Amino acid sequence: DDSSYFEVLDADLGLGTGKIVTGLKLYDNNIHGIIPEELSALEFLHLIDFGANRLMGSLPSALFHKFKHLRELYLNSNYFNGTIPGNFTQGLTKLKVLTFGNNQLTGTIHKEIFTNSISLERVSFESNMLSGSIPDVFQKMIQLRDIRLGQNKFISTIPASLFNSGKTRSEGATRSLTKCDLHGNAFTGELPGTLTKGVPFLKYLYLHDNRLTGNLDTELFCGAANSFIDIRLNNNSFTGNFKIQCLMENLELISLASNNLTGPLEDGIGHKLPRLREIHLFDNKLSSTIPTTIFDPTNLTAILMYNNQLTGSLTANMFNGASHLEHLYLNGNKLSGKLDDFVSAKGLEALKKLRLEYNSFSGTIPDFTGMPSIEVLYLYNNSFTGSLNADKLPPTLKKLKVSNNTLNNEIPSKLGEFENLEALSLNGNEFVGKIPSELSNLNSLQYVISVPAERITLL
Repeated sequence: DDSSYFEVLDADLGLGTGKIVTGLKLYDNNIHGIIPEELSALEFLHLIDFGANRLMGSLPSALFHKFKHLRELYLNSNYFNGTIPGNFTQGLTKLKVLTFGNNQLTGTIHKEIFTNSISLERVSFESNMLSGSIPDVFQKMIQLRDIRLGQNKFISTIPASLFNSGKTRSEGATRSLTKCDLHGNAFTGELPGTLTKGVPFLKYLYLHDNRLTGNLDTELFCGAANSFIDIRLNNNSFTGNFKIQCLMENLELISLASNNLTGPLEDGIGHKLPRLREIHLFDNKLSSTIPTTIFDPTNLTAILMYNNQLTGSLTANMFNGASHLEHLYLNGNKLSGKLDDFVSAKGLEALKKLRLEYNSFSGTIPDFTGMPSIEVLYLYNNSFTGSLNADKLPPTLKKLKVSNNTLNNEIPSKLGEFENLEALSLNGNEFVGKIPSELSNLNSLQYVISVPAERITLL
């Protein structure tokens, strides 16, 4: 709850308790129109929360100049438009929280917004139409904990001072930044070399969906190795090898998808990320076998490594400890071999979505009933042969796609017992006989991509 971000007693103003109004909380009250000038009569306010209403017009900077004791200002999720006046924070030397997120603000951010209020701890301007570059004036804002500027139109490079207080940690000026969200802009250039050196407490770093470039040196993250929980750098143009340079014992999610990363995956990756829950490496150019240790973190729920150049086969010993794994996406690689050993793994009881399409797997489709939670099974565009045996498929299936293999014989009538089935794709095989009438029992089925007409007799 943003409105309780700080607690400041009336006594802080030297006026005792219960004598004046110091907080105004009107969050989500369907208030519309403009902020009235009469509000200035409450000159001792230290908290103003107009978030999630229908206020509109430009930001009334002159009005807020009168609140010399203001600590927290929430104007997020309204319909304010125009620019942020450069003198908006003039005189607000005690301001700690400033939120303009989810409005319709345009223009640039003037450096005075920050330099007039160096005590700011939280800045939230996300989801507007702000543009230009971010002023490089963060050296003295050592109390900054949370900055959110995502989903705007910012350009240029990321200011180096954002991650550097200008002094070393031993000099007592290390910034306490824990969250930095700059995603969904048009930032260019490389990651600042100051990253994490002056912010050892950084937990959340969101730089995805920008235009960042350069060789991705993950050693940059080692300055906050013990703090990081979530790193998202996907949808940029980073190059280089993906290699974790240090133990990151609290990291739960790392996303480097949709970049230009190359080279092999290191063998000991899972040992360096013991609490990992999700790893997103899809849409890169990674080329190696899949290291067994990547499945070692006990809380792992999702591995998304599709559309790379990974090779080798899948074996049971890779997954025996992956008891929480729910999403395994390895489609669009160069994996091969049979899946018989893979399906014998004892640790995949939680697996819900398995995508192995567009590889070179062969042999018959094995028995997947040892994976009792599977809802999505995509095996299309491989080299599977033999019959499709419905007794080897878990009844939990919602989507089954086995098209473009070399499957033959008849379509099993038992598929009509899969009452949760929503999608069935069988085309591009060598099935013969009739389409089973039992398929008409599938009330949840939304579409069927069937089989070549010359081999099948319609119902």
